[in-house]
Amino acid sequence: MKWQAGVCLALLLPGMAMATSLEEATRAVMEMTLRANDGPASEPRSGEAGLTLDEVLQLALRDNLGLASKGVALQGRQASTSASYRKMLPTLTLTTNRSDILLNTVAAGSRAETFGSTATLTQPVYRGGALWDGWKAAEIQERQAQLDLQHAARSLTRDVKAAWYALLEKQELLKEAEAAMTRLHQHEKNAQAFFREGRIWRNEILQANVKVAQGEQNLITAQNQVELARAELNRLMRRPLDHPLEPKGELSWTPLNWTLEQAYEHARKNRKDLEKSHLDVQVGQLTESITGSATRPQVTLTGAYSLDSPSSSYHENDAVMTAVLSASWTAWNWGQTSQEVKAAKANTFKSQLAYDDQLQTVLLETRKAFLSAREAAKKVEVIKKSLQQSEENYRVNQIRYQEQLGSATDVLDAMDLLTNSRNNHTSALAAYLTALSTLDLAVGVEPQEGDKHASDPGKRP
Repeated sequence: MKWQAGVCLALLLPGMAMATSLEEATRAVMEMTLRANDGPASEPRSGEAGLTLDEVLQLALRDNLGLASKGVALQGRQASTSASYRKMLPTLTLTTNRSDILLNTVAAGSRAETFGSTATLTQPVYRGGALWDGWKAAEIQERQAQLDLQHAARSLTRDVKAAWYALLEKQELLKEAEAAMTRLHQHEKNAQAFFREGRIWRNEILQANVKVAQGEQNLITAQNQVELARAELNRLMRRPLDHPLEPKGELSWTPLNWTLEQAYEHARKNRKDLEKSHLDVQVGQLTESITGSATRPQVTLTGAYSLDSPSSSYHENDAVMTAVLSASWTAWNWGQTSQEVKAAKANTFKSQLAYDDQLQTVLLETRKAFLSAREAAKKVEVIKKSLQQSEENYRVNQIRYQEQLGSATDVLDAMDLLTNSRNNHTSALAAYLTALSTLDLAVGVEPQEGDKHASDPGKRP
């Protein structure tokens, strides 16, 4: 029975502390979020110009303020669990008093003083299961706080990856803007040479000048986007927004290895927010039992040792030791407890409905993330073909312009098409990798050590 187990725990483990201190437990959970399948991630290297994705992830998981707040919430739940357990242990109460007789008509003029001290040890034997169920409910709520922390770590991992891919994307777009400026300057020189030879009109030189000016504006925009992307990544790592950061890696292709059914199955088993919602049902059931304990017997064992003495030195004293086993039972309270139990059952049913709804939400999120990733993968393939065509188109139009078989407008249009195709390919690849990280979050993948999608150079599709 629950009360027997509670008494055994109280008698056998009166001085037991919780197995793990608050700091150690929190550290263990935090380390778990940093651990990959094969072991912990390496410490971020200092004194180097750039950071890899796994190093950025480790810094973010260590220093992010949102994750730190979840860690503090977990510490609070651990303290609550410890306090709930200690409610089942004996309590020691010390009391002392002094008593003066101020008026005594039997013995006029006498003044008597007595001193008394009592040590009372109280052991709750049975509280209708309320103490035991309260402890178990606190343990479940502590587990929920751990799940909150783990889910926050996964969400942060997704945000860091998205910011990382965005920074790599903006850097690639900046490189392309610089390359486009080189092509525009070369075209401007060619146009000036042709004009001096009388082979083209001045209008084509003016056209080239306008394109160069537009290219300079695009270059400034690309530089600003890089700075903003760097600031976002620094924010997630709790660094100054203008902290220098050069990522070590590049966008690289990785295949989509999930099927929809595999994603569904993994999400059902590994989504921490779904598990937390399921634990709400168990907490509700324990709350029902705790509420109903008000009309069950309450049994308490009390031992007391008292000393009475006429002086505060207690040289002469009378000692009394007592042991009391008391029981009380609230037999009738006009149905108050039954109504409270009914309300608790309604809350439990509400939690069950919320879990069912959460399950459908998780499956929908998984489906959306899977379809988005598959769509993004197809978009990369299509844009790759378009990029090949635009590169060949630019090469042909350059030759035709050199031979005066094509116009400057044809070259500039081909140049714009090439720049846009390269930018679209970079953005599509970054969007695909971001979609993969979103899918990982949706199916409940643990934060991994490193990220082969972007931290290691690879062949692009």
